[in-house]
Amino acid sequence: MVGALLEEAGDESALQRRGRLASKPSSRWGGRWLFLSANGTFMLVAPLTWYELVPGVTDTGFFNQHFVRDIGMIQLFLGVAFGLGLFRPERRVDLTHLHRGDIASRSTVAGSLKHSLDPGDDPRRGRRLFNQPAQKPRLK
Repeated sequence: MVGALLEEAGDESALQRRGRLASKPSSRWGGRWLFLSANGTFMLVAPLTWYELVPGVTDTGFFNQHFVRDIGMIQLFLGVAFGLGLFRPERRVDLTHLHRGDIASRSTVAGSLKHSLDPGDDPRRGRRLFNQPAQKPRLK
């Protein structure tokens, strides 16, 4: 890789050119932040609908609302982080450390408290909104 970078060197070094290009918004990252943000939001707002609509998900096991919402939160976080990193490249490293901190906090007391909070009951369904055990999917 170093040899290829040295071969590209002209009046501007390959490393400088590579750094300059990395700081520009990239189309390959542009779609990722939008997809991750939209998918994460969908998973948080309508987890059962997401479970039923996305191909292959029902083959992985029973519906677990808590698990779908956890993954949705991670997807939304990554989408926002990609979006911020797209327009503020100097903050990309900070965003990476923030994500690692979130993962590390899940194994601590703070992570346990975060997962034990429940906003209340859903009177329309007669059950809790969060922290539900795994459920069998509805048959159509």
